[in-house]
Amino acid sequence: MEITWEIDRDRRLVRMRYAGEPDYATWAGVMEQIFRHPGYAPGYGFVADLAESAVPDAAHLQSVRDFFAAHQAEMAGGRWANVVDRPGHYGMTRMAQVLAEDLPARLEVFSSMAEAEAWARGGPGPRGS
Repeated sequence: MEITWEIDRDRRLVRMRYAGEPDYATWAGVMEQIFRHPGYAPGYGFVADLAESAVPDAAHLQSVRDFFAAHQAEMAGGRWANVVDRPGHYGMTRMAQVLAEDLPARLEVFSSMAEAEAWARGGPGPRGS
């Protein structure tokens, strides 16, 4: 799995692009780098472009959920937007929403990058959220 990322301080946003097969260790390592970066602060929104990645399985999603539970301080007040273009990614993001409903960061799924960024920065979501 390859993950590229950038922090936009002005927009309080982290943009990520995934490619290849999901790999929890790689993903967790990238998240640790982001949390340590001097340009990151809790409350930033995340936008993950999944167009070039394979669909994760339920075990991967559970590991990600556990990571977020252990890093609630770093994610507090934030929003996570997955941008998808395939039914499999949509379905797995909906599963992730259920797994993470007790965590402080909110998760939403989008087909539009512009809508995802607007929501991640605090705007309304696809269902008015």
